[in-house]
Amino acid sequence: MHGNSLRMYTSAMSWDHQSWTSANSLAISSTYIETSKLTAAVIFGCSEQQIARVEELLASCPEVKSHPLLTVGIFAGLHKDRIKEIVKKAIYECTAAITDLKLDRDAPPLVKRDFKLNRKLRNWRLKTKMAEEEARTTKGLLQKMITQVEEEQQLQSFQYDGEFATSTRRFKQRFTEIEIELDALMARCRIMFDDMTYSRSCL
Repeated sequence: MHGNSLRMYTSAMSWDHQSWTSANSLAISSTYIETSKLTAAVIFGCSEQQIARVEELLASCPEVKSHPLLTVGIFAGLHKDRIKEIVKKAIYECTAAITDLKLDRDAPPLVKRDFKLNRKLRNWRLKTKMAEEEARTTKGLLQKMITQVEEEQQLQSFQYDGEFATSTRRFKQRFTEIEIELDALMARCRIMFDDMTYSRSCL
C-alpha cells in the first residue's frame, strides 16, 4: 500500500495447508517510513536458523537497509531457502523408497504390489507434486515482487539518486535469480514424480 509517507507489505505462506500454526508456515508484515527511510517489520514463524539467516542478510548488504524493498528481499530469500528444503526432503524420501524397494534396478522389485504399497507410492508421488506446487506458488509471489520493483524503478526515476536506483536494480536482479532457482527446483520435482510413476508401473 502506498500512502503519503508509509508503504506496507504483507505476505504469508504455509507448507501445511491445513494449519497456519505449522512449523513450516512463514509470514511477514512490514512498514516502510519514507520520510525517515526506516523499516519496521515482524516476521512470524521463523526458526532459529531463519533468524540467523535474516541477520546474515542484513549484515551482508548494509547499503540497502534504508531501501523500501528491504523486507521484501529478505522474505524472498527466506522463501527460496524454505522451498529448497521442502524439495530436498521430498526427493530424498522418494529416492530412498526407490532404492529400498530395488525399483532402480533391472532385477525384480523387492516386494509385491499390494494396497499398502500402492498407498505409500501414491503418498511419495504426492509429496513431490506438492513440493512442485509450493515452488510454483512461491514463484508467483516472486513475480509480484518483481512487478513491485518495476513500479519502484518508475517512481525512483525522478525521486531518488543514482545509488538508490542502483539498489533497486540489484533487488530486481536477485529476484530474477531466485525465480530461475525455483524453475530448477520445479524441474527436479517433475523428474522425481515421473520416476515414481515409472517405478509404480514396474511393480
